[in-house]
Amino acid sequence: MNEMASISALRPSSHFDDRWKSLRSRAAARSAILVARCIFVAVLYYIFVIAGMTLHFGTSTLSLIWPANALLISIFVLAPKRHWWVYALAVIPAHLAGMSGYQAAGSWLAFQLLANFAISCSCAALLQRYKPGILYFEDRKSVV
Repeated sequence: MNEMASISALRPSSHFDDRWKSLRSRAAARSAILVARCIFVAVLYYIFVIAGMTLHFGTSTLSLIWPANALLISIFVLAPKRHWWVYALAVIPAHLAGMSGYQAAGSWLAFQLLANFAISCSCAALLQRYKPGILYFEDRKSVV
């Protein structure tokens, strides 16, 4: 009874304070890791946009290949769906910076971003849904 009397109804016990601090520190660590991953993905995306634009058609902003989408698909396949929007937001500045030297209209850039996200999300969702336990791309059958 003395223990119950010493715990105030308005102030949680130190045990709850310790658990709350532990939960907050773990959440902060997870958030810091996610931010670091987003920065890494944004840098890679920027590099891939530059690489893709070196393979474009003449003065057009249409590229032969677009490795940035391959990066997005792989990130979305590996990341939980609840984090997809975070990665999508992280690559927007990288896309805009990579395309800044090509004088593309804002509406065209928005269309590119939306198309990239739609393609990447749909491919990643299909891969997550229908993939085997481990993906091996050793022969044509496993790729299909």
